[in-house]
Amino acid sequence: MSATVLTSVLAHGGRTSRYGEFTIVHMHNCSFITTPMEYMQMQNWARGRTSTGNPARDRTTFVERFETVLGRIGGGVATRGNRSVLSRIIKAMKANSMFLEEWSVPRDLDQGMEMKRPRGWAPAARPAATDAAAVAAVAAVATTDVAAPSGVTPIVPK
Repeated sequence: MSATVLTSVLAHGGRTSRYGEFTIVHMHNCSFITTPMEYMQMQNWARGRTSTGNPARDRTTFVERFETVLGRIGGGVATRGNRSVLSRIIKAMKANSMFLEEWSVPRDLDQGMEMKRPRGWAPAARPAATDAAAVAAVAAVATTDVAAPSGVTPIVPK
């Protein structure tokens, strides 16, 4: 029987630990945290794949398939994923009294992305779809501003 990607990845002392909201994956020279559901999906994927024979390539292929990864500092895996999922993992780690200093936690994880708007900017008011008079006025303006191509009769609401 040939080795699978999962056996190659977890060889040489690799293991996983589940802590409710997150799973810690320890591999040879690499550790990261992900969600239990995502780990289970990647575990099933890796069980069905034959190993390439190169453990480093198998580890890289395995880790690249994860969308949400919280890497360990110096572990060779970059933190990536949805900010809200990463934030949920960090809160669960704090609840389990884990040290966050050894993990590559983004500094501005809880701060949302805020778009800068020019001064005095306000969204344009749109007529309600049920307001027939407003819809007719918009349609009348639209037909007068745009010239119809020759041979085409514009449709004007009554």
